[in-house]
Amino acid sequence: MRQIIPALFLSTLVAGCPQPVEGPTGAVTTTQGPPPEQGVAPPSAPSGALPPPNVGSSDQMAVPPGLDAVPADQLQAAIGALNEDALAIKAAVLDYVSKNGKNGSLTFDNGDGGTVTAQYVRTHDPVRYKADKGYIALSDFQSSGGDPSAFYQLAFWLKKTGETFSVAEVDLQAFPAKRGGEWVRMELFTVNDAYAKPLQ
Repeated sequence: MRQIIPALFLSTLVAGCPQPVEGPTGAVTTTQGPPPEQGVAPPSAPSGALPPPNVGSSDQMAVPPGLDAVPADQLQAAIGALNEDALAIKAAVLDYVSKNGKNGSLTFDNGDGGTVTAQYVRTHDPVRYKADKGYIALSDFQSSGGDPSAFYQLAFWLKKTGETFSVAEVDLQAFPAKRGGEWVRMELFTVNDAYAKPLQ
């Protein structure tokens, strides 16, 4: 009996850990999501009132004398959010969502062996570049009727041809899970300055 309890504990611990994905292809399917049930109103989509963009790990700036915080435009410029390529990459992500989804939503792996249809919320700053892979933009998605604190995060990999950016691959980077009564982000891989350099 004593041997069974540690085995149960270990199997529970392992089952709760996210497993890395094979590669960044195939996270998004081009289906329009499951058909609505007959006689049931579809759940409401997120309101569309977007919070300010997330900032990455390159946002360490000294507060100018006499101010309580770094002015937002200076901070955004410092992390590359106002970079011309970054703006074009964000536009390419939105274009991909509009062409491959429906009403701003995409259907993709949910990180738990199934799929989810979720609404685009925002693309994080900074946009990054990985020398052997291309440009990467992390974007938040929220399932219709889902908890406002629960976000899926997709990694959009882009290539540049001439002056045009296009999405080459999409990968699930993180999914929401409830732990101790709070929603936490379960990362399948970590994106930071060591992984991919921010555009400046």
